[in-house]
Amino acid sequence: MPPFTFQRCTVHWCPPQRLDLVEHVREGRLQMVQAGNFGPMFYGLADDPTVERWFPGQPLQGIEANLDYARDLISRVQAEGARYVGTLSMSWNYGDHETGKGLWEAWDKLWTPELLGPQRPCEDPSQAMQVDAAGDIRNWPIEGRPYRTYSGCMANPLWRATLQPMIRKAIEDLGVDGFNVHHGFESLCRCEHCRSWLWPRLQANFSSAELIAAFAADSRAEAGDLLVARPESPADLRARVATEVERASAELRKATFDALFVDYGRSLKPDLLLAQWYHKYDFKPRDERSLLPAESWARDESYLWYSQGAHKGVTYFDHGWLADMGLPARFMYAAADGRPFIINKYDWSRWRLSIAEMAAHGGSGLAVHWAAHGEDDRVVGAEDRYRTRVYPYQRFLAEHDDLFAGAQPYAELAIVYPRRAEVAAESGCTDALRRIGTMLENEHFLFDIILDEQLVDRGDRYDALVLADVQRLSPAEVAFLRWWLGERKGKVVLTGATGALREDGRPRQESPFADWIEPSGQTRIVPADRGQILTLVDGPWAPDRVTVAPGVDIDVFPLPSTDDLGQQLLSGFDELLGMRWLVTDAPWFVRVRAWRTQDRTRICLHWLNYRQVENVSDEVPLEQGPFTARLRLPAAARAERLQWLDPENAASVDLGFHRDGGEIHFTVPRLIIYGIAVIHLQEL
Repeated sequence: MPPFTFQRCTVHWCPPQRLDLVEHVREGRLQMVQAGNFGPMFYGLADDPTVERWFPGQPLQGIEANLDYARDLISRVQAEGARYVGTLSMSWNYGDHETGKGLWEAWDKLWTPELLGPQRPCEDPSQAMQVDAAGDIRNWPIEGRPYRTYSGCMANPLWRATLQPMIRKAIEDLGVDGFNVHHGFESLCRCEHCRSWLWPRLQANFSSAELIAAFAADSRAEAGDLLVARPESPADLRARVATEVERASAELRKATFDALFVDYGRSLKPDLLLAQWYHKYDFKPRDERSLLPAESWARDESYLWYSQGAHKGVTYFDHGWLADMGLPARFMYAAADGRPFIINKYDWSRWRLSIAEMAAHGGSGLAVHWAAHGEDDRVVGAEDRYRTRVYPYQRFLAEHDDLFAGAQPYAELAIVYPRRAEVAAESGCTDALRRIGTMLENEHFLFDIILDEQLVDRGDRYDALVLADVQRLSPAEVAFLRWWLGERKGKVVLTGATGALREDGRPRQESPFADWIEPSGQTRIVPADRGQILTLVDGPWAPDRVTVAPGVDIDVFPLPSTDDLGQQLLSGFDELLGMRWLVTDAPWFVRVRAWRTQDRTRICLHWLNYRQVENVSDEVPLEQGPFTARLRLPAAARAERLQWLDPENAASVDLGFHRDGGEIHFTVPRLIIYGIAVIHLQEL
């Protein structure tokens, strides 16, 4: 069967009691619901009347009561045509091993034929938990959370044996269609299971002399703490050890996920939907699985999920902080390689914009976690506002599904994402990409992101390629760029030390582009074979760190009106490209993404207005427009109709336009939050 894809979903940590999820599925024509916890956090706290229901992730008190509730809810959601995905922690749980709370209180009750089966994995859950340097059970307090936080050790077979019956219960008894696995970010601990996992990886990456310097021994039995090199060892060795420990942790997370969910879970349900809940704050590298190589990164996952952190739901317009997801969404579209993806922003009020933003970028639109707590009364009448805003926006996407399903980006250029540098833990490797990408978004260029490993296969889809400090290039990729410049008369933007390293990090004797580039340090265009290369001045690429509220610091780039470097970049891009595919007088905070429908008969320009009344407990957009637009059409195509679609208005509107050679000129009407200009094409 073809893989399951979805564009419309809802997500709740705990199934809400102030909203009817089944009604939402029906009215919003949802394809997926992700709600409720089915792992150790649930089983440890469901019977505890003193904790808020958010923490076990199910709304009622009592294990059996919640299982009955979930079984009924899941079947009713599925009857309306949506898949039901639950969440399950791969490590975290709350309790107190000293006073017998959490799993320690529930343990004896869990192992019965009616619940998780009669075979308990161990006598005491302490045997499955992470341990600290003293050999004690690792635990720590988190303000606002119940009791203490514990992490089951993913290298410990007793912990895997604890989770496995929970997976079976959710699949075989409750009928879930899949899992989004969370709290997979835990690292190795000091137990012998983790030491056994880590030591051969250290041996493979360090000489005997380096192991002795780092750990005072070159054997596991005699070595001290393996997670941190000795303070007296050289600084560069300590840094390398830290990276390899981080890499080994990522490999353990992947191995545990595969064993529990891919191998075991799908042995019970072959079409089990799977995702992992990871984080990529501020579009920086070094997330929890960024050190995994391409062949295992997100392998066997049905959809991709990244949380962006709470600040991505809060705007600071005067600092140029829109809390937007344009660049991360382009990355995820490329990395997902056809799979659905979700970006969780914790945007508690801009429900419509969150849905529209994901739709405009090829992702799955959700209004996240609202009403999870039951007593959340921050907004009077919030339930009605939620229904009257969220449901119509998702229904709008369903009614125009033919514009989204299978659509391909309509873009004139692509920025290459340095995935190999990310895998090598080079923390600043995306600075230039983020800086240039922000300028392109502000100026309404039609562009994509592609990964460095996709360059040969996808690069020739574009008029221009941007390699922003992509240092690691394979011989095949260098050969492709030379072919691109020569045979295709391509245009390439280079900055930094692009191509200075081979794909494995070994340095080249000279730049592969040295024949064409003079090291002048200036922004300039030079001929290269039959193509052109734009070399950019080298930064500064890093964002500014600014304080936007007491205790809140964020990374921002200058506003377009004060951005001298951005204007310099813009001048170089315009000179290289000649005429942009899209030219508009829309303000910088109105963003545009373009797609061509699967049947290739329509081009859709998605317009997003990020200007709203800031940081209030309601969604109050500040309308923009009208503004003019000029769009280049595909070769041998002619515009025959221009349609304007707006989820705020039921009826579509035909817009006037005029043709100018291979372009059309038109005016975008007022833009509240989201609108789609649909250009219907006629082949010449």
